[in-house]
Amino acid sequence: MTRSSLIMRGCIASALCCASAPIYGAVSDSTPRVPLLYDTFMPPAAGQVYADPVFGTLIKRISQATNMFNQAVAGPLSFVSTEYSTASPFNSNTSLLILQHAGYFGLYDAGGTYLKDLPFAANAATEPRWSRTDPNVLFYLSGNRLMKLNVATGTSSLVHAFPEYTTIRGRGESDISRDGDHFVLSGDEPAGLQSRYVFVYQISTDTKGPVLDTIGHPFNQLYLAPNNMVAIGWIAAGTARFTGIELFDRSMTFQRQLTRAIGHMRLTRDTNGEDVLVWANSNDVQPIPNCQNGIVRVRLSDAHQTCLLQLDWSLAVHITAGDGDGWVFVETYDPSDAPATAAWKPYANEILQVRLDGKETRRLLHHRSRQTANYGYQPRLSASRDGSTLVYTSNYNLQSLLGLPAGYTDAFLVAVPGTPAPQISIDDRTIVEGSAGTAPVAFTVALSHVSEVPVTVRFQTVDGSAKAGKDFAGVSGLLTIPALSTSKRVIVLIQGDTELEGDNTFTVALADSVGASIAKAVGTGTIVNDDPTVAARAVTQYRLYHRGTLEHLYTADLNEYNILGTRQWIQEGVAYKMLTDGFYNGIPTIPLFRLYHPGILQHHWTTDSYEATFLWQTDAWAYEGIVGYVLPLPVIGATPLYRLALANPPLHLWTINLNEYTTLATRGWVKEGIVGYVIP
Repeated sequence: MTRSSLIMRGCIASALCCASAPIYGAVSDSTPRVPLLYDTFMPPAAGQVYADPVFGTLIKRISQATNMFNQAVAGPLSFVSTEYSTASPFNSNTSLLILQHAGYFGLYDAGGTYLKDLPFAANAATEPRWSRTDPNVLFYLSGNRLMKLNVATGTSSLVHAFPEYTTIRGRGESDISRDGDHFVLSGDEPAGLQSRYVFVYQISTDTKGPVLDTIGHPFNQLYLAPNNMVAIGWIAAGTARFTGIELFDRSMTFQRQLTRAIGHMRLTRDTNGEDVLVWANSNDVQPIPNCQNGIVRVRLSDAHQTCLLQLDWSLAVHITAGDGDGWVFVETYDPSDAPATAAWKPYANEILQVRLDGKETRRLLHHRSRQTANYGYQPRLSASRDGSTLVYTSNYNLQSLLGLPAGYTDAFLVAVPGTPAPQISIDDRTIVEGSAGTAPVAFTVALSHVSEVPVTVRFQTVDGSAKAGKDFAGVSGLLTIPALSTSKRVIVLIQGDTELEGDNTFTVALADSVGASIAKAVGTGTIVNDDPTVAARAVTQYRLYHRGTLEHLYTADLNEYNILGTRQWIQEGVAYKMLTDGFYNGIPTIPLFRLYHPGILQHHWTTDSYEATFLWQTDAWAYEGIVGYVLPLPVIGATPLYRLALANPPLHLWTINLNEYTTLATRGWVKEGIVGYVIP
């Protein structure tokens, strides 16, 4: 069977089954439900959405590892995945998401649009955890230091060093506290015993609490409850001290045993304010009645257990939850990879939404990840902190269908059915006016979380001290944010001039939203006057080449040039010199815009604001801003900057070398003429 026929069968199956699938996107029975076309179904391409053929829930594929370049080693990524179910990959306001790109992390918006790779310092071994107070900050561990990374700037700084330990750890499963002010950590003793000492660190006071010495009692799990109590999962089972899961206060004083054995678990808060442990009791030799291999709610205050759901013994699970909306999410998987026959077990290979009172289980979807010899196939379902959004890992049987490596996986996004409608807002923007030409400024219209349905809203620019037709080009229309996406842009072109004036403002107003309530209806655009009083300065532009993507990259950022030189890019030296905003020999400079397409791993530069705007509005291209200025006309001391294009692979090249321009035109490149003038 060809790849194209497999894709067609998968797409047809989705379309046909959606017609009869539940509109709500969830089912609440316990009947065995076999996934359709289990051995042949193909997921859509990255960025595309399909409806689960059995349950109707919408699912968005957000990565395609085999088409994504590995920034650490040559070649494509081997996998993209969630890290672990108990550490939320979503930031505090559900606007950003991190996923593992093999050994490092990629940054996405909460609708699954890839933004960039994070610095390698915050890698898979460092347990990155989002701040609860700053949506741009990730905490991570590095040796015996707690660090924080600003994902907007890419800069890291020290939070606290623990010189008394060789290494500190969160044991891979713990997350920052609900109040955003505490971590539970373990420290390695200098002699080498791993994770011997356990303590709670408070960020705001920069203090380390009392220490529990675990010598002689190995443990596997380390968690913080919403009330900052500590749960430790000891490897030994039983009823004696240092067995099962035990609860400690912040001072590491023992409180009580919660369970007799460890198991996959998640700490959360119920709607009545009670802190609870949700735990898989498969290792408990004396489970509560009618709850073998069950999902159990354990009240922290007295260790009382309530059975939420009983599963077949063939199934293993991971458990995740939001901050306390009365639900948890359970992902089941069958390590034996049972075939899709009449013997299929209830809830097998599904993602479930389970009420904390045990009164309802909603069946959302089949994750379709098939057992391989690699741990990575396990879906490791993770929830956003507000419980609105889920992300999971799956291989969709592509090892068998396409011959992909055993470790291959990709990531998939789900809007939790029945979640309250999101809010919609527009941000404020500031742009420097410029001396000539036009430049785009984008107002982001964003949802508070993804939605199951498209959201629409009307927008219109409104004059302030800045006037449409003079200072900017007025726009209006209907904006649509597709299902399982979080944002769209309203792009306004700003007109540069040399008139001496103050800063000016205008607004973009939202109205008549459908599918979301408006939280912030007006975005203010500030045009900063920069009418030049000095001549434009020359700025060095460097050129690099990547053998893997075949791209030439141009940058005026020496730091970027040097860092990329250590990451498989070949440094080709100074290409030419651009200019700053201003006048050069009496001619005002115009901006040069840079964009990036993560799908084809290519950058693009243009002086045409309409071209930049058009590409940006496709959502395939990310606008990276003004990277410099060039001259629109030839003047003494300037030389032409030529542009060429290649159709396959899709490439562009910029050069001041007329011989290079002419020679490449004989080798399949298309001349696109002069895009401006620069300094040689």
